[in-house]
Order: sequence, then structure tokens, then C-alpha cells
Amino acid sequence: MNSNIVSDRNDHANTESRYKNPLSRSIIIGCLLFTFFICILMGIISFVQFRKKMMKQFEDHLKYIVTLTAERIDVDDLDECIQTRQESEKFKILIEYMDQVIRTYDLDSIVIIRPVKDGDNYDVMQVMSGLLPEEREGQSLRGVKVPVLGDSLKDFLPPGFPEAVYAELQDCHDIHFSISKSDLGRGYNAVKGIYKEDGTPVALLTAALSLEFIDKTMNQYIYIVSVIAVVLSVIVTICMTLWLKRRVTDPLGLIERSAQKLTDLAVSSHGKKEVDTDKFLFERPNVRTDDELGALTDSLVIMANEVRSYVHDILTAESKVAELGELANKDALTGIRNKTAYDSEIKKIEGDLLSGQLKEFALAMIDLNYLKKINDNYGHDKGNISIKKLCHMVCTVFTHSPVFRIGGDEFVVLLKGSDYQNYEELLADFNGQLDALAKDDSLDPWEKVSAAIGVAYWGKDGNNDIATLFKSADENMYENKVKMKAARED
Repeated sequence: MNSNIVSDRNDHANTESRYKNPLSRSIIIGCLLFTFFICILMGIISFVQFRKKMMKQFEDHLKYIVTLTAERIDVDDLDECIQTRQESEKFKILIEYMDQVIRTYDLDSIVIIRPVKDGDNYDVMQVMSGLLPEEREGQSLRGVKVPVLGDSLKDFLPPGFPEAVYAELQDCHDIHFSISKSDLGRGYNAVKGIYKEDGTPVALLTAALSLEFIDKTMNQYIYIVSVIAVVLSVIVTICMTLWLKRRVTDPLGLIERSAQKLTDLAVSSHGKKEVDTDKFLFERPNVRTDDELGALTDSLVIMANEVRSYVHDILTAESKVAELGELANKDALTGIRNKTAYDSEIKKIEGDLLSGQLKEFALAMIDLNYLKKINDNYGHDKGNISIKKLCHMVCTVFTHSPVFRIGGDEFVVLLKGSDYQNYEELLADFNGQLDALAKDDSLDPWEKVSAAIGVAYWGKDGNNDIATLFKSADENMYENKVKMKAARED
């Protein structure tokens, strides 16, 4: 048998020698170029899509940070601080918040600046910036003193930058994104204008994330795609060369059927949220392992395993993105839904009201009493205990309604279903638990949770829109808080 194979190879070699351009050579070259081109094209498409998704994630991340920070700014107080060059208490609190933001979200920078114009001269005034602890304590950054409120930044900025940001401040109500280059590397920037209610511009809020991770990943990706393209091209070319020398019809039919099973599985799994990647196996057909088609079959098995690993990595990445989305809607201290989730729920309720799917509900505002006193006298960790204890009580009482923490000591309950129907009983239960805590002398002061609650019903007392409903519940809560205070003084 081996002698026959050697003879066949010699005959094939003799046949090729009679032609200037043998068919086998054309097939080898064509297969090499075609495979390499397809791999590169798929690599480029995947590269573009991957980078697009990564940049979208960066943009969403920055948008969330800038929006969240902008909501914390008291514009009038900030403007007064800029005018007087004096830091208020709110100003200092905002600085601490920005310091926390730059650490929490691993930002390159988060800064508030004030572009100014004096005649034909443009400048940029430092307002505040988020700094890391070592930067804040040392008051230095790369050997340069960290600018403070009122300092000029013109000497540190490239030519034309002050004019550009001054023009941007005039109309930057929406968040603008851009890519910049500096000594620190490439960064992705988000800019939002800060304006008074009358539209007067006050300052610009900017945040930046480093693109080092994306650039590094892209370079690695290009390298891997190039290597894979070369390897696959060589493998396919070798397999095609051997295919010309061996019997192929029946073995190729077996290979095609095994590949079709894997393809059918991939098609049937398309669009499904959960896919079992362990099922993406290439069933090895009964092909001789000592010939060229056996090598091709083994290569396909390996390639299928690599594809399965690649699909698994993609699904894992998407799962992590989904987890980040859930974290964005969850309050870090209590674990319940936060203000962002509340806003989304309100939009859903508005849609249900318009479609008639929701006809009755109520909104309860709950405010923790004495939080500032507890924080001042016993520390913020004890204040956090009070917040979490109140949250647990609210969730335990109103078990059939969504609960949101919309502020430091403020909770909102959207009363629906049985909670809506039995609110009076639930309120009595809630107040009874508060009274029991107040009378329990074995508890520490921060464990004796005290809170005021106010409720407003949709469609009653003029509450025909969400804003009015929220305001009514807040007013009722405050009225209750005043009564509680008067009762204590008596």
C-alpha cells in the first residue's frame, strides 16, 4: 500500500512538471490568498464592531458619571463661589464627592472650569477638580502645584484652547464627547455645561477616561487576528494540497454532515439569551486519521473548540455588561433600587397610565429623622446603620410594592395592589414598629429609628400628574414630620 502511495505521488509530480502553471499550484496560491483575505476581512469587521461597542460603553459610562455629578451641583452656590473666590460648605462637599467619583469610577480626571473673556483675551479659571488622596494631601501633580478655585490655567493649556472652551460654554446643554491627546496618553472626554435657570452659563463640567485599555486591546487583537489569518491560511493551503492527492468524496461528505450539525445548532441558538456553549462540539466523522482528510478533520475540531471558547468569552462579556447595568440601578448602601431606577419606573408608570394598564396607585415619601444629628454625634457609619435599618423596615412592611432610595435619607414607595388597598393597616404597622423602637431602652440611639411618612393618591386631591403627586406626598410627609416634632416638644 505504501509503495502505491509513493507511486501515485511520483506520477503526480511528473504530471505537474509538464505544465508551466500546474493546477495544483494555482489552487494552492488561490486558496492561500482567498483564506488570508477572508480572515483579514472578518478580523477588520470584528475589530470595528468590537471597538464600536467598547467606545459606546465608555460613552455610557461617562454620561452616567457626568449626569450624576451635575445633579449634585447647586448652580447658584457654585456661581457665588466663583464670583467671590470663596469656598462654601456645599462647594467643599462637592469637592469631596468628586474625589470619591474619580476613585470609584477610575477616571483620568473630573474637573469644573470657568472659561472667561476679557476684551479680546481669553482665559480658563480653575473651579474644582477631583483628586486622588495622594494628590489632595500633597497638593502637587507631577511636580506642579494643584490649581485651586480662581487660579488661571492658561499657561497649562495649548494655544486656542481657552477660545474653544469659551465658545463651547455658550451652548453645551447636552453632553459632548471627544478624544484628546496629552502627555498622559489618549483620553475620552465628556463635557457638559452648567447653567442657571435663566440660561446664564456658569462653568463646564468635564470628565475623562483613559483609552489606554482600548488601545492595548486593539493592538493585541490585530496581532492575534494576523497570526490566526496566517495560521489558518497555511493550514487550509496544506489541506487543499493533500486533498488533490487523496480520495476525498466520501470523507468530505462525512465532514460536511458533521459540520452541518454544528451549523444547525448555531442557527437554532441564534437570538437566544442563554446558550449552552458546551453543545458546540464538532462531532468527528469516521475518517482515516493517517491521511490528509484526517488532518483536516482534526483541524476543524480544534477550530470548533476555539470558536466555542470565543462564543463563551463573548457571552461572559455581555453578562458582565448586564451586571454593570444592574449595579447602575442599585443603591450601594442598602441594595435596593436607586434614583436612576426610580426615574425609569416613573417613565414605565406614565406609559401604563396612558395605555390604561394602570388605573390606581399611590406614592409614599419616607424621610429618616435625626440623620444629621446621628452623623455628627456618632459618625457616618452609625448613620448608615440607621438608613439600612429604616430601609429594611420599609421593605418588610410594604412587601408588594417597589421601594427606592432617592436621596441620603429619603425613600419612595410606589404603592400598588394589596399594599395600595391596605395602606392604612400597613401604615399602622409601620408606625407601631417605630414606636416600639423608640421605647426600647436596650437599643443604641442610632438603632431607635424615627421617620416621617406621607402619601398621595393618584387621581385624588388634584394629583393628576407625577410631579404633582410627588410634591403632594412630600408635603404630607413634611406635615407629618412637623406634627412629630410638636409632639416631642409637648
